[in-house]
Amino acid sequence: MPSTQRLIGSLTLAFTAFVFTPAYAQLVIGIDEKSAAAMQQLIQSAQQHQQAGQWDKAMEATQKLVQLQRDFLPVTASDLAESLAVLGDLQAASGEWQGAERSFQESLQLLSDNLGADDWRTIDARLLLDELKLWQRLSDPQRMQLERSGELQQQQMAQMLSAQTGRYQIMANNDGLSSIIDHKGHIVKSLAPFSSGELKGVVYTATGATPWVNFGNQPIIIFILLLTLLAVIKLLKKDPMMLAGNIQ
Repeated sequence: MPSTQRLIGSLTLAFTAFVFTPAYAQLVIGIDEKSAAAMQQLIQSAQQHQQAGQWDKAMEATQKLVQLQRDFLPVTASDLAESLAVLGDLQAASGEWQGAERSFQESLQLLSDNLGADDWRTIDARLLLDELKLWQRLSDPQRMQLERSGELQQQQMAQMLSAQTGRYQIMANNDGLSSIIDHKGHIVKSLAPFSSGELKGVVYTATGATPWVNFGNQPIIIFILLLTLLAVIKLLKKDPMMLAGNIQ
């Protein structure tokens, strides 16, 4: 899979908007049971292919879903817009930029027509389209560099979490940095991105809790508030008229 697999900010491959039973679809939106069952089957097929890394097959199933949903417009408008966004994600991941742009534009138009230009879902779709256009203007090395930055950021966040909780952590990614991180946030072992391999190591369990687990960020927040309060008090002692002037 190309490094563009996670280009679009809100990847919607989970298809959460389409989890319905055939009977429910027939009852609520008037789709016949056979068509609703076919939609559900295509959704499940696309999910399975995506989870297996079979991007072409996932795209094919999504395209069939889009075509089937078109037959039931306008009742399937919101579902069709969601499917088009998913299709756009897959097309962008495969480097089909023009097809991805058409899919995102149609999704945006459907949402704008049905929900209005100011609805948050329409705004999100507009932002996705803008983001896609930005990625189109980048060269392959630039896209790879940004993708690499995202992977490293994800790994660093995992390292911080391990250090905060005092726990070993296993990161498993399809295209990211699969790693074993120790209880101090150090990387024990790691696989290269975009490569298949076997990662072996020893992971230790732990008991008890660190101060961060017990109290979270509250001590830091309280400390910052106290510093701020002390600074304000010191400033007022230095210039008492400042408070009186603000009150007036």
